[in-house]
Amino acid sequence: MRGIKVTKQFADLKGVVLDEVAERYLASKKPSTAASYRVLLKRFRVFYGRDLSEFLEEVEEWREKNKTLPITERRRYAEDVARDLIAWLKEKGYSNNAIRGSLTALQNFLKYYEIPLTYSFIDVPPPTSKKSNGKLRWKREQIKEFVDSAEYPRDKAVIVCLFQSGLSLGDLLNLDYGDIRIELEGEVLPLMICLNRGKTDEEFKTFFGADSINYLKLYLGSRRDLGAGSPLFAKLGSSRRATDGAIQNNFRKYADKISWIDVADYNPARPHSLRAAFRSRLTGKMDPDLIEFMMGHALGPVKRAYLNIPDDELRELYAQFEHELSIETTSKNLEAGIDGKTSKVEEKYRKKIEDLETTLQTQATQISQIAELNSRLDREMRELKAKNTEKDAEMMREVVALKEQLRGIISRLERVQE
Repeated sequence: MRGIKVTKQFADLKGVVLDEVAERYLASKKPSTAASYRVLLKRFRVFYGRDLSEFLEEVEEWREKNKTLPITERRRYAEDVARDLIAWLKEKGYSNNAIRGSLTALQNFLKYYEIPLTYSFIDVPPPTSKKSNGKLRWKREQIKEFVDSAEYPRDKAVIVCLFQSGLSLGDLLNLDYGDIRIELEGEVLPLMICLNRGKTDEEFKTFFGADSINYLKLYLGSRRDLGAGSPLFAKLGSSRRATDGAIQNNFRKYADKISWIDVADYNPARPHSLRAAFRSRLTGKMDPDLIEFMMGHALGPVKRAYLNIPDDELRELYAQFEHELSIETTSKNLEAGIDGKTSKVEEKYRKKIEDLETTLQTQATQISQIAELNSRLDREMRELKAKNTEKDAEMMREVVALKEQLRGIISRLERVQE
């Protein structure tokens, strides 16, 4: 095929610049779509070896030429290039889904310039099916077992709050104590959370049920200096906000303890699976638009107007279906005085939490003391280097060995505090 150059330097796309024709097309897309298509078009630019404007000119040249050529000599140039692109991407080791993505970007680019690219004349690779067990389809008793497998009260609370609220892990970890303080201290159940989801910029409301509140109280009761601006979930033994990575790692560790969860390649019990469980447990029972609203998904103005429900009515609607999200008790049961599990949970774990927090605070103090000792050793090393005697050299080796031991101790302590 004329003009096509296959290059081995496609991997580094940072130096690839798209021409004005490509940028004009990308400007017509939403920013997120444009960002994805920019990468795909850069990949095509490397494959083709020339600017996309030249590709358009070549396609148009063949379209005009076909008008005068005998039917047996005509060519579908865009489809020919697409077939070569598929072969090139396969040779480079791209998956079928990645190849299909590149073809979609190319087809859409050509469509913008009113040039058809018909898949009927291209052997497009079939999509690769994703593993059906990408996320666990949780049962309530399984979530209870997962909660019991968690080592820290904080992580137990995270698990239950994710499941009962449908929040993403990011939205949950961004909560401050002030976001729930009034209703928590006022013992309002279910507890309402009002948020503006950053991903969709949608205002929404959801709830923590009775189980969430039980585990939250258990966890928060051990926190010191808890103010309105304090992160609701903090790093262990610290006042700093807990991180997504630390929670993800702990979830994987807890899942690995449970025989029916396979975490060989990935963790199907990751936090997002609990958000998905919120939806699946309520689907077919609660109004689907209300589920989407509580999850912070984008809704049209008509649906949002329909869901402009007074807070008390919204709270009652959630309470009606809370049993679908319960692993121990519900708000209605607590209000009726049927269930006394809160006190049982507190009795079982309160002493363990106090002991754990004391241990973590002690470790934090130890880290500070060891760091101070490390600084003193640094000063001694500089003094020994300045003297540079044989005896001092021997002492220097001992100091270096001690510093290595200190670094190992600090590293282990800091890992525990994550």
